[in-house]
Formats: sequence, structure tokens, C-alpha cells
Amino acid sequence: MKHSLKLHHQKENENIQSLESIPEKLATIIPEYRYLFSLLNSVLYETDPAPPPENLNWKNFWNLAKRQKVDSLIYYACRKLESVIPAEVMSRFQQSHSVAIRHEAYYQYELNLIFRKFNEQNIRYMPLKGYVLKSLYPSSDMRTMSDVDILLDRESLPIAEQIMKSCHFVARSQGINHHDVYTKPPCVMIELHHELFDPLHSPWKNPENLWERATRIKSTCEYQMDIQDFYLHLLTHLAYHYRFGYVQVRQFIDLWIFREKYGSKIDDQKINRTLSELKLEQFILKVNQLIDVWFHGQKSDEILDQLTAEILQEHSVENFMARNLTEFSVGGDFSFRGRFRFLINRIFPQYKEMARWYPLLQKYRVLLPFFWGIRIIKSLFNASSRNKFFAILRIKKSELIQTDDLNKKTGIQK
Repeated sequence: MKHSLKLHHQKENENIQSLESIPEKLATIIPEYRYLFSLLNSVLYETDPAPPPENLNWKNFWNLAKRQKVDSLIYYACRKLESVIPAEVMSRFQQSHSVAIRHEAYYQYELNLIFRKFNEQNIRYMPLKGYVLKSLYPSSDMRTMSDVDILLDRESLPIAEQIMKSCHFVARSQGINHHDVYTKPPCVMIELHHELFDPLHSPWKNPENLWERATRIKSTCEYQMDIQDFYLHLLTHLAYHYRFGYVQVRQFIDLWIFREKYGSKIDDQKINRTLSELKLEQFILKVNQLIDVWFHGQKSDEILDQLTAEILQEHSVENFMARNLTEFSVGGDFSFRGRFRFLINRIFPQYKEMARWYPLLQKYRVLLPFFWGIRIIKSLFNASSRNKFFAILRIKKSELIQTDDLNKKTGIQK
């Protein structure tokens, strides 16, 4: 699907980033990240890409694009520069593009079938996030998806389960949190939500009367989320992932493109009031400023440089656990005692959390210690759990202080 963006006039590529200070995390990839945003701008503005700088490390550039999930988008600029790009790197971008095309075909086929069966069973459904945003990109394959999120009524989940099984999907997670997860080889993952956020883990409440504000698509049971709700969902979803894990450049592009398309229909006063209630106003202000730096040629500053470095850095288990430690630490205690307290809380979750994973607890709460033991034994044989455990011990206190300080400066505190 082709969509032409009517964007603001782009400044010269060399002005996309104007750094006041260079964080250590960013210093080693300055040419690569500058050129990444240069090519992203050229693709999204549909202009000719600038030639690469002489000191560009193509391996680092490829890794950066892949890590930020914009490799299939960057391909559209690289194909115009094929003569100056190393053959091995160009082959990787071509492969990413081919994979994106195949995945889109798989998803579209399966979703057409699922939506048809939802319509036949009179199940109302509301596609979320990436599935909707794809159509706003110059070409829909530029916006890849690792899964598709669909909102349903809770009471529709049993019928939806039968539909998914009839389409040969396998349930990977059911009844544990705010969505059920289904997969089908080779690459399709569908998350059927009955709420936007997990009420146990999200710091923000799920919006009320969402369906009443949505618009039904004629002759179907499909609903389009209200523009204000959709934009708020994008903002809060990004804030949640930044606060508890990772965010990527792709999520910022989503925000930018959505605002460019629907900016005149967005009620900024209403959005800002809600963000203020959620204590996200300052953070989203920084997000919008960062978008202006990356895509509108505005000048950066020290905090935005640090935020850029945080987003572009390697996504290691240490970085992930550092964000969790700073979020859940008591009084900013990053000492061994503070980390031990954090580990105890992770090893022995509260009853409500355990009852999700072990439903028998809902009937026999006295078995909670037994299931804690089961959880510990499982964790000992789980590589991911062991890696997270040792990462908590390895993280330097200075890195935790730095992460906590950036959280305060950007307004994404607990």
C-alpha cells in the first residue's frame, strides 16, 4: 500500500543532529547514527539519499538499523546507493526487505481469514498499533511487525479461541494477563487483548468507554479506535516500554507519522490534560523534542543526547535489568542490600501474580509457598532467568545512578 507523507520541509541532512555534548554510549557510533537518521529522513520524505560519510563503519550501521527495527525501511534508501555499499551489507538489507515482504503476505492472509470469521460470528474487534500504522508509511512493508494486537471483548475470547484453533493457530499463553497469545508457523503471532494494559503491571489504568468512542467499519464487525485514544495509546505504550525495558527508533517514527497524518484532528489540550493526570507530560515533551531533533532538524541538548544514547545502545540483559532495578528500587538503593531486596521480590512474587501462573492458588491459597518452590526450580533450569539474575549482580552502581538520573530528567519516574 502506497501512502505519500506531506511532511514539514526537511533541513539539510548534516543538520539533523547538532550535539552539545556527546555521551560515552554514543561516541563510538556517531557517523553511523547520524547517517541512520539521514537515510530515514530521505525515505520518509521521499528524497534522494545523501552519500555515506567516508568514516562510516558499515557493520556498525547495519547492526544499528537492525537493532532499531528499521532495516527494511532503510533498504529503500540503500538500493539507491548500491554502488557504494559493501556487497555483504547490501545483501543483508535486501534479505531484510525480502523477509518483510514475505511476512506481510503471511500476516495479511491469516488476518483476512481471522477477520472474516470474526465477522461471521459477530465478534467485534479493533486492530491496534502496528497493523493500523503500516498503511501510513510510504510503503506498508517499511513498517514490520513482530505480532499483531487486536482488542476484543472479554466475553468473546472463548469463541475467538475456537476460531484461532480452526485457523491452525496454537495458544502460547491464555488467561494469564491482559492478552492471549497465538502463533502459527512460520512467523505469525496474534495477541488477542481484552484490555490495553496489564492491570497488575501497568502504572496506568485502562481507558473507559473505548468501544463507545470507536467507529464501526461498514458491513463488518471491525472498529477503528478514536484518534485521541489511538494517539494516547501510542504515547503510553512507548512510555511503558521505555520505563520497563526498551524502546526503538521505529516507535518514534510511528508517532511522527501518525501526527503528520492526523495532527489537525488531535486535541492537544485533551491529550495534555490526560498526560498530566498520568504524570507523563514532561516525558512526552522530551519525546516530541527528540522527534524534532531526529526528523525536523532541530538542535539537540545534553538531555536529548543522553536520551538518544539510551535508545540507540545495545539491547543487553544488563540494560534491561538496569531499567527494572531503577524502577523498583526502594529509595534509590543500588547497593548489594537493595539488589538483594529486588531479587527477593522477583523470586517470590505476590499472590495475585502467582495466581495467574498457577490457577490452583485461586482455590488453595495455602499452596503459595509450594508454587514459589516450583517457580525457583524452573528458574534454575531457565537460561533467561539465570542471565537476568547474574546481570543484576554485574551492573555497575554508576550505571544505575546514570539511568536513574536520566529518568528524573526526562520525567519518567515512578
